[in-house]
Amino acid sequence: MFEHINWLAVLVSTLIWFVLGAVWYAVLFRKAFESALAFTEDQKQKAQKNFARNLGIHFISGFLISLMMAHLMALFENPTAMDGIHTGFGIWLGFAVPLAWIMLVFEQRPGATFWVNIGNWLVGFVLIALVLAVWR
Repeated sequence: MFEHINWLAVLVSTLIWFVLGAVWYAVLFRKAFESALAFTEDQKQKAQKNFARNLGIHFISGFLISLMMAHLMALFENPTAMDGIHTGFGIWLGFAVPLAWIMLVFEQRPGATFWVNIGNWLVGFVLIALVLAVWR
């Protein structure tokens, strides 16, 4: 199933996901995201305590996304950059946005968390699929 995978491209895509998440949530949208979550002091301490574990989960999630995106891109005979962009966008629009929307309404999360998350996922999915499409 995975003999067609460019493992170096998957690793680089995973690192792109990881770094993008760090910049997105810690720099670009930190204040908006933290304000929307409105964590109590207890919740902040717990998040800090679990930070290393959470970073590991973020990395593993990026690896799984990259691996499955590589598998999808391998279905194209000779994928182009536009194939990557369209695939990343399609996965985002067809899967990530509806799932985030469900979480938003059923978990009663603040709307700002929805917008920050789906923005991150849009950029991440498109970049990952683009890298995997052109780096064969």
